[in-house]
Amino acid sequence: MKTPSRKMTAEMVKKIKDLLDTRQYHQHQIAAIVEVNQGRVSETKQGKWDWLLNIEDRQQSLI
Repeated sequence: MKTPSRKMTAEMVKKIKDLLDTRQYHQHQIAAIVEVNQGRVSETKQGKWDWLLNIEDRQQSLI
């Protein structure tokens, strides 16, 4: 039986983007650090999960 991937959160997206920006790690290393599969890192790099950051920003502006 296949193990489901962890749900992506805004915090995970931020962490992945920060690690990508350092250019010190390969995608598979970042995946191991954040405990997601390499596909999630690739998707984050391509902007697929940016909507999570937008939701968090909107919630912060309501406070």
